[in-house]
Amino acid sequence: MPCGVSGAQGTLDVTGLYCALSFDQGQSWGTRRLITDDYSAKGHMQEGFDGKPFKMSYNAGEPDGYMSAAMDRDGNINLITSRNHYVFNVEWLASSAPCSPSQENFYN
Repeated sequence: MPCGVSGAQGTLDVTGLYCALSFDQGQSWGTRRLITDDYSAKGHMQEGFDGKPFKMSYNAGEPDGYMSAAMDRDGNINLITSRNHYVFNVEWLASSAPCSPSQENFYN
């Protein structure tokens, strides 16, 4: 997946749920972003749709399940999976993810 900040672009190997955005009526899907709320290397364990835990981190998201997404009146995209609910906007989705993990751990 594309990643980088301040003009320094690279790629990042990721696993799990990601969202793609098309600006040309579905001809291409060049904008992709891993859906995760933890950008640390350590990550944290999260329960999946089947009740089994998975690791959520800077390069790993929810591994599988059914999902649906809709945009609300405020421009937020609400993505609901079989077990979890994510909220983000187009600006975040179109921005590049960091290529390396955060030094912070949000889930001690």
